[in-house]
Amino acid sequence: EDQLPYALIIMDYEMPEMNGPECTQRIRQLVECGRLDDRPIIGHTAYSANEDLDQFRQCGLSDILEKPVTDKSLQKLLEKWLPFLE
Repeated sequence: EDQLPYALIIMDYEMPEMNGPECTQRIRQLVECGRLDDRPIIGHTAYSANEDLDQFRQCGLSDILEKPVTDKSLQKLLEKWLPFLE
């Protein structure tokens, strides 16, 4: 049974025990084997180098929200991935 009752996941790039790309890949594996329902995963990072962003994208992210986050950038992202909120 799906244990993540969220419509969207915001995944930070750097976390203490597992980085964002690795965690995203693991979530996508659980989706593929039917243990989780699919949902958008939004990468959240201060890294702006193309190679960092590419690595983050390649792990299965739906989109990237770069830091610093503004009200406008967050609203635009939520409207894109959660249209039922409009």
